[in-house]
Amino acid sequence: MSGATKLALVRIVFFSVLFSVRGTGPYLRLWSEVPAELWHPNGLLTFIPHAAIPSQIIDWLFEFWRWTLPLCALGLFYRWLAPLNWLASFFLFNYAHSFGYQTHTYMPVVLAGLPLAFSRASDAWSADSRLRPAAQNADYDLPLFNMRLVFALVFFAAGLSKLRNGGIEWFTGDTLRNYFLRASTIYSDVHSTAHHLSINIALYDWPTVTRLMAVAGAGLELLAPLTLWRRPLTSLIVLGLLAMQIVIYFTVFVNFSIYLALYSCWLPAVFEIWPRGKSRD
Repeated sequence: MSGATKLALVRIVFFSVLFSVRGTGPYLRLWSEVPAELWHPNGLLTFIPHAAIPSQIIDWLFEFWRWTLPLCALGLFYRWLAPLNWLASFFLFNYAHSFGYQTHTYMPVVLAGLPLAFSRASDAWSADSRLRPAAQNADYDLPLFNMRLVFALVFFAAGLSKLRNGGIEWFTGDTLRNYFLRASTIYSDVHSTAHHLSINIALYDWPTVTRLMAVAGAGLELLAPLTLWRRPLTSLIVLGLLAMQIVIYFTVFVNFSIYLALYSCWLPAVFEIWPRGKSRD
C-alpha cells in the first residue's frame, strides 16, 4: 500500500466517524441555546464576550462543518475544504467547552485532525485525484506520524495525570471502584444499554479486580509513547487502549466513540503487518 493510499484510508475513516458521531446530531449546535449567564470561556475564547458570538454564527458554522465532513471524506476540493472544516471544528468544540463544562473526548480528535487537514490526503481514493495528478515526492508519512504522536501524548498525559493527582492510591485504593459506583448516579440518564448490563455494580463487589483494572489501564496509557517506536508492541498497546475505552463505556458510562477517528491513524499499520503474516504462511 502506497503512502498516498494509506493517508487516503485515514482520511475516509476519520471524517466518516466525525460525521456519524457528531455530524448527524444537534449536539454542537445546541450549545448556542445555553444562557449567556453560564458563559465561562477558556482558551482562545477567554477574551471574547458571549454577546460577540450570535447564535446564528454557531448554527451556520455547525451546518458548514457537518456538511463538509462527507465532502472531505470523499476528497472533493479537499485542499480548500479540509482546513476550513478544521478551523470550524476548533471553534465549535472550544465554544462547547466555554460554559463551565469540559470533556476530554473531543479536543484530542480535533488536534489529531490538524495534520490531516493540511496534508495531501486526497491524492488517492478521492474525487480530487480524478481531476489532478498526485504530487511528486509528497511526504505522506509525516501527517500520519503527527496524528500518532497526538494519540500517544493524549493517552500518556491521561496516565501521568492519574499518577500526579491520585498517586499510588490510584493503584492500591478504591478510586476506580468508587468511580464505578458513582457512575450509576452521575450518568443515570445516558447509555441505557450499559446501565442495563450493570457491569459496574458487579465489579464493585470485587475490589481486587478493580485494582488490577486500574493498574492495567494506567499502565497502557503510560506505555502509549512506545507505539511510535516499538513496532512489536504497537498492536498490543493500541488494541489494549481500545479495549480499555470499551470497558469504560460499560462501567463508567463515558462514550469514547468519537475516538474511533483518532484510532484511524493506526489502520495503515494493519495493512503493513498483514502481508508479512501472509508471506509466512
